[in-house]
Order: sequence, then structure tokens, then C-alpha cells
Amino acid sequence: MADKTIELHALSRETIEALSVHFNEPDWFRQRRQEAWRLFLDTPWPDSSRDEEWRKTDVAPILEVLAGATPVTASPASVQTTEALPDKLQTILRGAEQRAGLLVRREGGLVFYDVDPEVTAQGVIFADLETALREHSDLLQAHLSRPWSRPRRAGFKRSTRP
Repeated sequence: MADKTIELHALSRETIEALSVHFNEPDWFRQRRQEAWRLFLDTPWPDSSRDEEWRKTDVAPILEVLAGATPVTASPASVQTTEALPDKLQTILRGAEQRAGLLVRREGGLVFYDVDPEVTAQGVIFADLETALREHSDLLQAHLSRPWSRPRRAGFKRSTRP
């Protein structure tokens, strides 16, 4: 594949910062987002002429999706039952025999949340990241403030699903 340069309007330092402001994230998390952004920029894309596992992988579709992506800051309408969720998701849910909780986010917002009361009675915190940052920031900070480790090679790993 010939080298192709594309401009990712949805992914920029300014966009990352704007999302942090929009979601009213704590300063420590904003800093982590910026560190992750710098790491992403410093990590080379896979080279299909050099990396064997990427030789037969066309990354063009990935680049097309990224090029057309826009940051999501909408607040979609929530639903009260799983029957109101999209058909594809309902199909997946029907295949799950048991679950302690279900959380669905769409277009940047939480649209469905359900958790077994027995689970929360045991002290389990089940939340999306936005809620967890707002209600349990100290717990997240303890786990998410660990130093990043720089990948030894390209930071992208091709999935080898069966």
C-alpha cells in the first residue's frame, strides 16, 4: 500500500481538550488524555512492508473511518428497556444467559443502565467512565495514574480472531 497522509479532524490536541472540558473531567484525567494523545502521535503506524502480521491487512478502511470521524458531544435520549435498544444489540443480549449489569452508551451519552442489586450490595461499582470520573474519581485515579509504557514496536496489534 502506498503511503497516504490524511488529516484527522476529529483527532487533535484541541479536540481532546474540548472533550475533557465538555465532560467536565478532573484535571488529572485531562492530563492523562493529553499524555495518551502524545503517545498515540509518537507510535508509528504498522508498516506492511516490514511487519509480517500486517502484510495482508488493508488499513485503508481504518483510515477512512478515522478521517470521517467527528467528536461526539450529544446527549442521546435514554431508553427504559432493552427492547428499545437497536436490533443488533438485542440479538447479542439474547445470547447472554446471565449478566450482572448492562451499560449502553451511544453518541457520547449513556442511554441504558441496569445493574443487579445483589452486585451493588457487594460493593461493586458499575458505571460508565463519565459517571465514574464524577462519582469515584479517587478510585479511578489510583488505577489510571500509573505510568504509560511505550510500546517496543508499532503500538497497533492486528486482531487474529478465529
